[in-house]
Amino acid sequence: QGILVQASPSPSERACLAQSADMSIMPANQMASPSYGGVVKSWNGLKGFGFITSDGFGGDVMFSKKDLAEDLREVQGKFLQGKAVAFDAVEGVDGRMKATAVQLVMVE
Repeated sequence: QGILVQASPSPSERACLAQSADMSIMPANQMASPSYGGVVKSWNGLKGFGFITSDGFGGDVMFSKKDLAEDLREVQGKFLQGKAVAFDAVEGVDGRMKATAVQLVMVE
């Protein structure tokens, strides 16, 4: 099991964390067997979708607000960008892969 390392959160990220102290951030070894891991490349809270970069796919994988844990669905700004995530994936009606059950991975 690898350890992910990330810089300290910015002031705006700390404010978001303070607002949601019980956010759905889980240690990687306690997750319910997600199929894939990746990093949030972009997130548009106003439009309710973003993209994850993952080595398991040839391109970015889209995810929507409803695929996040309920307490993360209203996150605005760049809080999710650059965060490590674990997720499942399903093929959408258009044939492209879509992330589901997106969870933040706790970084130590």
